[in-house]
Amino acid sequence: MLQRYGLILLSLALVCSSFFSSEKSYASTATTYYVSFSSGSDSNNGTSSASPWKTLDKVSTFTFNPGDQILLKSGDTWNENIYLHGSGTSLQPIMISSYGSGNKPLIRSSAQAVVSLQNEGGWIISGLDIECTTTNPLVNSQPINRGIVVSYNSEGTWSNLVIEGNRVRGPGINSNSEGILISAEYPTGKHNEVARNIVIRDNEIYNLGWRAIGTGGWDTALSDNLKSSALFYNVKVLNNTAYQLGNQGIVIGNSNHGSIKWNVVHDGGQYTGTGVTWGPGGIWPVASSYMDVMFNEVYNMSDSNTGFDGSGLNIDWSNEYINLQYNYAHDNKGNGITTMANINSRITNNIVKGNRGESSIGVGQIAISDFTVDTGRYSGTKNLVVENNLIVVNKGNTSAINSSDSSTGDDWSGNIVRNNQIVLANGVAGTKSYVIGTGAGIDTINSNRIYSGSGTAFEASRFGTGYSSLAAWRTATGLDMDTVLSVLDTTAPTAPSGGAAAWNGGLNGISLNWSGATDSGSGLSHYNIYRSTSSSFVPSYRNMVGEAETASFVDKQELQSGTTYYYKIEAEDRNGNGSTGYATANATSGTVVVAPKKYDASKDFGIIAQGPVWEYEKGAGSTYTKLNGTYAPWRMWRDGTAYLGVGENVQAPDGNDAIRTWIAPEDGQIALNAASAIQIFNSGSGADGVRVKVMKNNTQIWPSSGWQTVVYGAPVSSPNMTLNVVKGDKIRFVANQNGNGLYDTVLWDPSVQYLQTNLLHDDFELGAAGRWSALSGSWSVVTDGASQKLKQTGNAAGLSTAGSASWSNYRMISDVKITSSGSGGGFANLIFRLKDANNKYFVYLSDTQGLAIKKTVAGVQTELASKAVAIGLNTTYHVEVVVSGNQIELYVDNILQLSAADGAVTFTKGQIGLETYQATVLFDNVQVIEL
Repeated sequence: MLQRYGLILLSLALVCSSFFSSEKSYASTATTYYVSFSSGSDSNNGTSSASPWKTLDKVSTFTFNPGDQILLKSGDTWNENIYLHGSGTSLQPIMISSYGSGNKPLIRSSAQAVVSLQNEGGWIISGLDIECTTTNPLVNSQPINRGIVVSYNSEGTWSNLVIEGNRVRGPGINSNSEGILISAEYPTGKHNEVARNIVIRDNEIYNLGWRAIGTGGWDTALSDNLKSSALFYNVKVLNNTAYQLGNQGIVIGNSNHGSIKWNVVHDGGQYTGTGVTWGPGGIWPVASSYMDVMFNEVYNMSDSNTGFDGSGLNIDWSNEYINLQYNYAHDNKGNGITTMANINSRITNNIVKGNRGESSIGVGQIAISDFTVDTGRYSGTKNLVVENNLIVVNKGNTSAINSSDSSTGDDWSGNIVRNNQIVLANGVAGTKSYVIGTGAGIDTINSNRIYSGSGTAFEASRFGTGYSSLAAWRTATGLDMDTVLSVLDTTAPTAPSGGAAAWNGGLNGISLNWSGATDSGSGLSHYNIYRSTSSSFVPSYRNMVGEAETASFVDKQELQSGTTYYYKIEAEDRNGNGSTGYATANATSGTVVVAPKKYDASKDFGIIAQGPVWEYEKGAGSTYTKLNGTYAPWRMWRDGTAYLGVGENVQAPDGNDAIRTWIAPEDGQIALNAASAIQIFNSGSGADGVRVKVMKNNTQIWPSSGWQTVVYGAPVSSPNMTLNVVKGDKIRFVANQNGNGLYDTVLWDPSVQYLQTNLLHDDFELGAAGRWSALSGSWSVVTDGASQKLKQTGNAAGLSTAGSASWSNYRMISDVKITSSGSGGGFANLIFRLKDANNKYFVYLSDTQGLAIKKTVAGVQTELASKAVAIGLNTTYHVEVVVSGNQIELYVDNILQLSAADGAVTFTKGQIGLETYQATVLFDNVQVIEL
């Protein structure tokens, strides 16, 4: 973590809810392929266990279809790597797994990736034994030998990847090897989403050199880390075990709204050589936002002989809104929990004990620093909350908490340490409650409980000055005014009893209650709630689902529908003593509702960088300028003027408008709403309220005209409306000062929810909008009836294309009207998976030939299916093409007319197009919906 994080990603450049399902079902032809090294042959068809393929090279030559399965024989070994091709869908993923009984199928290789995917989505990689076999040492110029690599370097939002139940191992802690990597490799300026819905769970990863699990982005133009936290959305790293590692454990970079839960990482940072230039940690997000790091256990981390870190858990640099909660970090060489330069994060409800603090960051069980090598982007540690942790100081010359100013840049501000339980172990020399470094001030330290054998012990230092009593500390610093010194407690609380549990559909979780416990010593702190699908489980951090201060709890942690869960509830006192017995309960979950794709202003707010979904601007009429500065204490973007700012849920105009702007990340239909009404924060003499409105690009959409005035004490409902957007559309929530700028801070927390998402949706009401490229013909947007349509005029051939070369499985929809045709008949074509004009699939409607599904390869057409159907001129037809794997279906006016299968698939990805021949055609309402 210290030194150069970028080097971890340097070798990346060397590695290469379905809306449709609610309308109609698509019967894809899925195939199961069997592979056995011991009994197979590549001349077999591979479609039964009696005639399996032999080699992984055979598998690597195939492009698989949605729903396909590739099953490797258990107990067999392959000394080769494998490349996986094809994309599945959310409902029909492609799976590689095992068949038969015995050990997991073993794949061994020293290649850059033993198992690799590039620019694909919709895969499950499950139940494999993957071994890296490199003989190169850890610090080596050769490419890293990785177990599983999923890489992206092409435009497109990829989704639905599951890596579960695998064993990934290597030749040793000093080897140039790594476990599981998700990488994004793009040139400068990649700040939008690359992939979403990635799950890495239940894997065992060990005996590797560099890292167990990682995600990250690499700038191929600058040879540097990509800076955005937007690259990976909803990455879940769950219930993995990682150990015997030369350097890092789990490193999740460039991610947002994800989670790292129930993992155990131990014996990392064990490299015995020299030359590593960054310090290891067990679990850490970096350059990420809105991440939950919960219920993990990390222990026995060392420092790879660097003198840096060796920590359990870390909130690394350029992070914001990280929630590090309910973790257990113990017996590490460095600190239990550390921070680097970050803002608006929380360290709460953790147990930290037995860490040696042998690190350049400091001696604390929790060590707060602002280290970063990315000072140009963000520096300082701000608005950090350290609260409700149990911190056991039982190693000599360590402290509960220390802070250190490690990097140049912004000052520290807004940091809070409160309500922690600090236990100073008996008979341990040199222990302290706090060591606060110069330049690394903590604004608030208060309401903590400090326990010792005498009940009076207190040692701390601040800015180089030591204090040996709480009274002296208070007098000199003004801190800890409500902190209490108490005697150590070794008596366990009584056990809770009488547990009950039931599914609560209204809360989308399982409600629990029980009879409370009592404690005669330090007092009851909370209840620990543990969960399993087995009634005989042993409680631990990897099956904890939360804590409760009262005798009730609602479990909403990663629940699956229709599953019976067993619970054990333990009482814990303020010194960490747990009850000897548990209350128990069980319940079966109902239907777990998946949260819609929703963007909330306050929950997605970012202060490190503008974008990618929300931006913060000032406006003067129709001129908009991004705000270029921030003020951390207010959590606001500002531009240096007296009043103007935009914060998590507030906007403050002055002579310019204060604007919160949402930028559509994809096409679709959205609903605008807000968490609460629009209202003025406060008022005083001379206040005249504010004026607000909502704009879509340069068109006002609320109110219908003019402004909506908001005055103090009279909240106004935020608009509740639906509208269609295309990727890049800007919805601006504008606040104007009205007459004067007095008391004009307005509370406004808008939200945008997708009701339907499309890869593309164009009704041409704003013209072609630069989304279409006319390769031939005469194209223009014209008025036809009450709407705008895209028209190709005349009998010459015409082709206009749109979309991404990465699109694979989708529905393409368009309203099509042929208004005139040549003497031999005219053709209106929908093109899909287009590579270029001479390589594509297409369907046609013809007033003389009816319907057909065709492909063109190197300019040569092949018919896959056709049908004689009467197609009339000046009649609008609703045409839909569904392409999934090698299956193609053509619907006209919602009736299936043709279907075809193209062998092993000629084209697996490509753009869409609209094409005509010997006809004038109008196209409208073009949609592309990912399957």
